[in-house]
Amino acid sequence: MEFFMSNTALGYALIMGAVLIAVIIYTVIKLRKQAGEAEKKEKEKKDHHH
Repeated sequence: MEFFMSNTALGYALIMGAVLIAVIIYTVIKLRKQAGEAEKKEKEKKDHHH
């Protein structure tokens, strides 16, 4: 039973770690997209010959 408990704790820790990494990656991608869109808007403001 002790082995099962430690195994479950390890699995839970791995799942939590994976979720945390996924959230960080998602946040970074989201922020990069927002930054990219902001840059595009700034370029459009400067170039008004469209």
